[in-house]
Amino acid sequence: MSINTAERQYPLVAIIDFTYSDFVSGTAKDVLGLPSDAIVIDGHIVITTAFNSATSDSINVGDTDSANRYANAVNAQSAALTALGPDGTKLGQGKKITMTWTGAGAAPTAGAGRLVVSYVRAGRANENQD
Repeated sequence: MSINTAERQYPLVAIIDFTYSDFVSGTAKDVLGLPSDAIVIDGHIVITTAFNSATSDSINVGDTDSANRYANAVNAQSAALTALGPDGTKLGQGKKITMTWTGAGAAPTAGAGRLVVSYVRAGRANENQD
């Protein structure tokens, strides 16, 4: 291991808009491919239009290995912003960021939001700080 405290990189940001019609209840959907050396460092999910299933709507944000790694059971029936909880995991080859919507009762006729994911790439440097 080489320690170089001068190397710096800019975070990369991905923005994914979604609606209720993008999902099948209880089924994880790949929403974002990241490089195998990516580490999620920040982000949020914002419900911009409340989902309106008869009983409940919730969304998990995770990855191929853990369906709720970044957010668990976000209430999609309320227009609100929920911060992601990154844990420092480096994604492996072929891993994707996923979202899983689970609705109960009658199917929704409304619902929309945006997922914002900030990440860095291990070993990358955009510039050096003297």
